[in-house]
Amino acid sequence: MTEELKPCPFCGSTRVFIERDYPRSENPALDKEWVECPRCGATGPWHTVTRSHQLIIRGWNRRVE
Repeated sequence: MTEELKPCPFCGSTRVFIERDYPRSENPALDKEWVECPRCGATGPWHTVTRSHQLIIRGWNRRVE
């Protein structure tokens, strides 16, 4: 079962999304993803793309105000 992203713990926005940064490199260890809230700019912990999306979502959902 896939976990859903919870609202931003700081501003309450439900429009949070997974952001990606893929540098122009052939080294996947440099590519990273994280959850970001465009309303207030809060970000969750980042993980390399080779890790599971579930780790990124769990990291965001564990955040507290």
